[in-house]
Amino acid sequence: MKFDRDQILNRYWELANLTPEQTKGNVTGQLKALELLLEALAAKPAAAAKVVPFYRSAWMDLPTSDREM
Repeated sequence: MKFDRDQILNRYWELANLTPEQTKGNVTGQLKALELLLEALAAKPAAAAKVVPFYRSAWMDLPTSDREM
C-alpha cells in the first residue's frame, strides 16, 4: 500500500468528523496508526524535482532595465 500526506490528512479530517456514537468515544488506535504513517512519510526524503530542458530564445537572455546580465 502507498500513502501520501494528503490521504493521511483526509483521514484525519474524516475521523475528526465522526460522532462519539460512531467511534464509541474512542479513536485512539486510528490516530496512533495515522501518526506513525505520517512520521514514516516525514522520514522519507522528498524526490528531487525533475529538470526538463526547454528552448530558450536569444531575446530572453537580453539585459533589461531591472536586471543586468
